[in-house]
Amino acid sequence: MEPLFTPGPWRLDDPIHGTVRADYHCIDAGRGYLVAGGNGFGIAGFMTIHDARLITAAPDLLQSLQDMYAAFVDCVEGGPEDELMKFARAAISKALGGSHG
Repeated sequence: MEPLFTPGPWRLDDPIHGTVRADYHCIDAGRGYLVAGGNGFGIAGFMTIHDARLITAAPDLLQSLQDMYAAFVDCVEGGPEDELMKFARAAISKALGGSHG
């Protein structure tokens, strides 16, 4: 199944763009973004470095959470869902565009 979001890598402050100010960051996402026919996107704007790092980590965080959730479900199949796992399932749903309560 094709991912619903732009596949990695997602890069922060690509050297091609440089940094305009300490609070201005460029993020490139997807392979081939800077070449004709590429399949990615770029965003730039005023944001904290912490927000910029979180954005670039999002695909890895989602994949890790999905893998951990799947491992948990396999371990406790048929048992009651832990509150933390309900939160994880809601976060995954939110990231994938589903309802998240």
